[in-house]
Formats: sequence, C-alpha cells, structure tokens
Amino acid sequence: MRIFKHIVLALFLIGLTQLTIKAQNQVNISQYMLYQPLLNLAAIGSYNDISAAILHRNQWTGFSGAPKSNMLSVNSPIGKTSLAVGLGFQQEKIGVSNSTAVFANIVYRFQLDRDSYLSAGVSLGADFFNLSYGQLLNSDLDPELNFGTKTNNFMNPLTRLGIFYFKQNFYVTAYVPNLLTTKFSYDGSDVTATTSFNTENLHYYIQSGYRHVISNDLEINFSTLLKKSSTFQFDLNAQVIINNFIGFGASYRSSQELVALVNVKLIEKLKIGYAYDYQLTSLQKFSQGSHEIMLSFDLRSKAKGFKSPRYF
Repeated sequence: MRIFKHIVLALFLIGLTQLTIKAQNQVNISQYMLYQPLLNLAAIGSYNDISAAILHRNQWTGFSGAPKSNMLSVNSPIGKTSLAVGLGFQQEKIGVSNSTAVFANIVYRFQLDRDSYLSAGVSLGADFFNLSYGQLLNSDLDPELNFGTKTNNFMNPLTRLGIFYFKQNFYVTAYVPNLLTTKFSYDGSDVTATTSFNTENLHYYIQSGYRHVISNDLEINFSTLLKKSSTFQFDLNAQVIINNFIGFGASYRSSQELVALVNVKLIEKLKIGYAYDYQLTSLQKFSQGSHEIMLSFDLRSKAKGFKSPRYF
C-alpha cells in the first residue's frame, strides 16, 4: 500500500510540474436527465414550482482514491414572474483533493409562442479546493517526497451560463459549466493556483431530448449529451416510463461505459433513481463499477400550463 501511495504522489507531482492540472469543477453524473438543474442552471426555467434534488455518486467502487461526489440543488420561481432562483452545492473527493462548491442561480424564462419557451441564466459561486498530502504518505515520510502532511487550501470563483429551449415533448439546451479556468502549478516548494478567462479552455455542453407518448400508460424518452472540452464525448440515453410510476433505461457513453437506470415515483411529488455504470475498458478489472442514487422533489402543479420532457 505504501508503494502504491508513493506512485500516486509521484504522478501527482509530474502533473503539477507540467502545469496541466486545471480545475473546471465538473462532476460526472449519470442521471442528469432526471433533474437537469444539477448540471444546467437554465433548466430551472422549465419548472413552474419549487423543485429540488440530492445525489450521491461512488465512482469506480473498490478503486483506491476514486471519485466520490455529492450534489444538492434547490430552485423556485419567484411568484408569478418569469424569474426563477436557486442554490446549489457540489462536493467531490478524488485522491488527495477535495472540492466543495456553492453557487447561486438566477434564470429568466421567455415565452416564444403558445407552447414553447426559452430560459437563460447565470450562476455565480465559489469552489473551496484543498490538497491534503498527508492522506498519501505514511508516518515515516519519504524525504524524497517533500510534501509532508500539510494541506493547501484555495478558493476559486465560479461563473456558469446556460440557455434552455423547451416545449411539451422536446428540449434542446447549451451551457458552459465554468467560464473561468483554474490552473495549479508546483514551483518546487509549494502549489499555487491561478484563475483566468481563456476561451481555448472553455468546456461546452449541448443536450437534447424528446418524449414519445405511446399511450396514457407508456412513454419512451430519448436524449443525448455532447461534451466539448480537450476531447469530444457524447452520451446516448433511452428510457421507458410505465404508468407514470416506474422507469427503466440505459445509456451509452463514448468513453466506453454502459449505464443501467431505474427510477420509481415514491409519492406524487417524490422520485428516487439509481444508476449503475459498467466500464467497457480494462478499468472494470479493478473496480466494481460506479453507483449513483438520487432523490428528487417537484411540487409541480398541472394547472400551471406547461411541462417539459424531463423524465419525471
């Protein structure tokens, strides 16, 4: 175990000295289509009442230092206006790093015609990021790895933008998860962080979905998510909803993952969902897949005029 810790730390040092570690504050989750405000703040505009979701994800179970994530999002329209506001919390631990982000959202919804809408919004917040080297090293520290047991703490600003077009059975959306890039570097004695706006480092997400209603008791939902960062990735998702009560689905990611999805409506306004990710790469030999559970709440009133295809 000690040898493994030293290998991990050595790789960490190499990453720092090459100035390639950039914080984008992007958590990888599988059930984003069930409550889209977890990723895209502009989706708040498609809800006509108070809504919320809480999510926990344990990625690559059994793999030491693998990501563990927690998310919370609470949102509400402001009276009978076209404005909506929300608060978000996002925490992720990977190896010796721990990121805790808090942010506030504000969204405005435009009605384009009788049954189609466009919402746009901005999110401002901060990411409290720390590196705890003592979690890697044993008490008999190796003098060649001169980090000791100290912890580096950083506070990085977050700015997000999003737009969301939707109608009864279709939506398309685009968003930037963070306009700012934080780069961490090691100067031989300490780790420093620099935050800047750089269009070359921006990440873009484009998402779309369609709901096909077969009968009063059966519908099929399709969606896709395109991610543009240093590489291009995509997700393909499909889900069957039975009696507006239980849903079964599957996803494929271009990063070579298969995802099984199931969600159940516990009561009229409350739903629980579970996702299992299976790696199609050699990584699956060292882990038992990824597990994700989400609880979502929507106080939606059918009398308020619109419903976006959000698989709920």
